[in-house]
Amino acid sequence: MRHHDLASHRRFPQWMHAAAMPATAMLACLTPSCNAVPRSASPDGPPITLIVHVTGARDGLGPVRCALYRDSAAFMTRDGIWQGASAPSVEGGAAFSFVVPAGCRLAVSVFQDLDDDAAFDRGPFGIPAEPWGTSGKFSPLMPPSWQRSSIIPDRESAEVSIALVGGPGPRPEPGR
Repeated sequence: MRHHDLASHRRFPQWMHAAAMPATAMLACLTPSCNAVPRSASPDGPPITLIVHVTGARDGLGPVRCALYRDSAAFMTRDGIWQGASAPSVEGGAAFSFVVPAGCRLAVSVFQDLDDDAAFDRGPFGIPAEPWGTSGKFSPLMPPSWQRSSIIPDRESAEVSIALVGGPGPRPEPGR
């Protein structure tokens, strides 16, 4: 296995899968459900572990993809992805673990890649064609914005829960 620098990629290909990470990167995470390659802490603050819980996914219909952004100008662009990971949906959800500096403003976006093409598909008028969500106070009726989606994780609030919205067909009931 080779180590891949997340900043050098513009897509969500195989480098985002946990199996593509070297064992040392996996051990650097503090939880057993590590799916992200940790980056070294920046001067923003000491490193903490940010856990992202995703619900509302459909098991067996493509991986859940998760991306962290640190730049408002590049939010929701492939070039703006600071850290990223993907995982299969298990029991209607997925969990991701990232090492981030405490006090660092960032935004999290997630989507379920139903056709596993490593792209967030949109339909007519740019409406999302796959289940998606962001951190913060996003509205499924409006495009995501940095102001509504950005958060500042610290030791007291290092967990984020995001429920996927949208996508084709009815949503599965929890526990099914």
